[in-house]
Amino acid sequence: MKKQMFNNRGQSLIQVMVTAAITIVVMFAMISVQLSSARENKALGEKLASLDFLRSVTASVSSQIKCSSLLTASNIVGGAASLTFDATPVTATTPYSIKLNSIFGTNAGATVSPLASSLFLNTVAATPSGIQINVTSPTTANVVVSFDSTRLVRALASLSFPIVLQSSGPTTATLISGCGGQSTAMSGMWCGIQWNGGGWQATTHPCTGPPVPAGTAMTCPVGFTFTAAVMVAGNFQWVCIKD
Repeated sequence: MKKQMFNNRGQSLIQVMVTAAITIVVMFAMISVQLSSARENKALGEKLASLDFLRSVTASVSSQIKCSSLLTASNIVGGAASLTFDATPVTATTPYSIKLNSIFGTNAGATVSPLASSLFLNTVAATPSGIQINVTSPTTANVVVSFDSTRLVRALASLSFPIVLQSSGPTTATLISGCGGQSTAMSGMWCGIQWNGGGWQATTHPCTGPPVPAGTAMTCPVGFTFTAAVMVAGNFQWVCIKD
């Protein structure tokens, strides 16, 4: 009788231990699923926040006034002197870089969007810098924004925004004085005149008028602002974009 009672108690203890072990395994599995789900939700939030930032910057950089506000001396690392550069060696693969402290209210090293508290821009000193303009020619550049991958669930690619530059001066000392989004400049809202061998001739763009003497200053229509002089079919064409 005593032996039977001992065996019953032993079997009950084993059952309890097995049940506890199964419960622990299930709990760990549930915790793992919850952590994985939270991680995926965080990664999704970061991606959505980067897309929201992409839309915001795209809208701002297309405005000549807003784009040019990036080029103020106080916003440029190194000051206004960085706006003058030698364009001779500059290409798309070897750009001239200008580091910026902020972009439309968001500072380098700071959070980008309230949608994701972990989405930060790289600092100015980081490689690559959080915000920079990569100049590819006297009239073209890309505003590049890079995220701090150490804070992210998954690394996000840098955002790049093509812009048109307003510049002047000799090739070896090109001075940048303004910019605007390429989408604005390429939308047909521009005009120009070109050198035809004997004077400046109006093109088929909105500019009108007869040929004028060489050296005559370019005048953009009302509502347009001069942004660049580019080579078109071997001729210099002055480009205006809508204000």
